[in-house]
Amino acid sequence: MLTNKKALRFVICTLLILFILLLIGPMDVFTHGFFCREIDFNQIPESDYTDKITLAENSYEFAFSPQKKHLSGFEIYLDDQPDENSGVLILRIADKQDKTKDTIRVDLSKVKNNRWYKVYTSASLKKGETYKMIMSAENCAVPPRIPAVDSDYLPGETVSGNIVLAYGYQAPVFSFENKVIISLFFLSVWLFLLAALTEIKHKSFAVSAGWLILMTAVLAWNYMYYSMD
Repeated sequence: MLTNKKALRFVICTLLILFILLLIGPMDVFTHGFFCREIDFNQIPESDYTDKITLAENSYEFAFSPQKKHLSGFEIYLDDQPDENSGVLILRIADKQDKTKDTIRVDLSKVKNNRWYKVYTSASLKKGETYKMIMSAENCAVPPRIPAVDSDYLPGETVSGNIVLAYGYQAPVFSFENKVIISLFFLSVWLFLLAALTEIKHKSFAVSAGWLILMTAVLAWNYMYYSMD
């Protein structure tokens, strides 16, 4: 009975370790920050401005495709935006079937003229997939105006349309090297559990291998980050 309980504990611990490694590795769920490449308008000559899109009565639609994983939002840039403007800028993100993925409402009183403004999305947008965004406005004292530029200045994510928009991504918390060392640490823990909770013949070998892998992981981590300095 005791052996069965130990075996069950070992199976549960193994599954838990595999689940954690899956989250850290292939799924890459641990992310942080908001990293965005903005266009410097001081570097754009007047001749390369093609238009100004005014969201008065009609909406504006364009297509985009994330170039990396973890797209977390956008930065918008409005022209001729008065201080304390009233109204709401609406950004609706939809897939190819026009199914809404997210609707972002931006309070225009918080958006400054000729400055980038961050907006965040809760939608899970896949790298390489094409989505469309429909921009509209409502109850505005002054309708928002978005500058349009030559396609040479547009980011790689923009598939159609020529308005200025920047795309923000989160970065992985763990680098590839971090993931390798963390995986070694969990492997050593798994070997210790194997020796403690199962009836394998060469328990001493599993423990020795566990200590060797653990010390390798600790020394590699300390060499990279000077944690023991």
